[in-house]
Amino acid sequence: MSVGINSVLMRGRQYEYRNTNAPDRGKSLFERVGRADSCQTEKRVENGRLSAYDAYSCMKASIRGGAVSESLGAQACTELEKVENEKYAVSVYKKDGIKNHWSIYDKTSDKYYRFDPQNTTVQIDSETGKRYLVQEDRLGGLMNACGMDAFLENTLKEFMGVDEIKGSCINERFDITINQYTGIASIRKKGAEGNGACMLVDGEEQTRKLEELANIYMEKYPSLVTSREMAMTYAELEIAGYAFRDENGILTIGIGGMGYMNEKEPDKGWGILYSGSDSSIYSKIVGAFSEGAITQGQISIVEKWEEWLEKKGVECEVSTIEWDLEKLLEEKDDSHHMSARLINSMRFAVH
Repeated sequence: MSVGINSVLMRGRQYEYRNTNAPDRGKSLFERVGRADSCQTEKRVENGRLSAYDAYSCMKASIRGGAVSESLGAQACTELEKVENEKYAVSVYKKDGIKNHWSIYDKTSDKYYRFDPQNTTVQIDSETGKRYLVQEDRLGGLMNACGMDAFLENTLKEFMGVDEIKGSCINERFDITINQYTGIASIRKKGAEGNGACMLVDGEEQTRKLEELANIYMEKYPSLVTSREMAMTYAELEIAGYAFRDENGILTIGIGGMGYMNEKEPDKGWGILYSGSDSSIYSKIVGAFSEGAITQGQISIVEKWEEWLEKKGVECEVSTIEWDLEKLLEEKDDSHHMSARLINSMRFAVH
């Protein structure tokens, strides 16, 4: 079982953009910062407009109710009792006021994966044959995911009282990307790539590579990355495709804004605010790399990004930035509720 680190825009924390030039100084411009539950129609509308994907999601939600037909909960056909073996323990989770959720304990990694079986399905990669447990919210937005090996599948079959667990092709609705440096896979919802990704760390070697990448951030950017946890956050964001780095600093892409922090010359850092209600903007931003419009050596040039976003029809505002990641790292949510959110791991202020 590869352990899913739910939503890299991540760990129950916010990426909040504040415009301190506004009359109401300090008010968040984009409070809708990627929570899975923030897909509600009233929260996705900004200036009377929705992106095409978000409008479709809300329309689809109005006719979607109850359990997904191929969800684990819908397929279970026995009274649920705990099943345990040398690798896994599967049981019903009833603590912390949560009802009817399931819990998988991976003894090898000493990790828990807890989820609502009514909106969790088995998704199969048609290219590799790998199988995943994918949890979605009631609108079909990605909440969490983990890998499922044959041993775990057999454990779940016994728990559910079935001979087979039905699944669907993950490639139809999700994208799977592999980070070249670590080999770690990330899963994103097609059409909503900017709303977050689930990162799947598989085994000790990938864990070591993740820690190695975190070390790079601590060593190269000591004034920007001042704690081990912060370094791990940036490493996870890079693996998921939300952070990029050059010799001088770090570029991060979030919901509602992006920004560059300069290690050597802090006053050369900048931020760009754009709509937090259009989840397609992320793909437009990273398209600058795939189309060759912006190279790795140009990620710090704000004028390049202004020009690119204007070309793609994205309304934006450029400002200097003040980062406050350490403060946000102190504001941790209960780990049992982390998977209920698709949010970023940092907060910065825009002047």
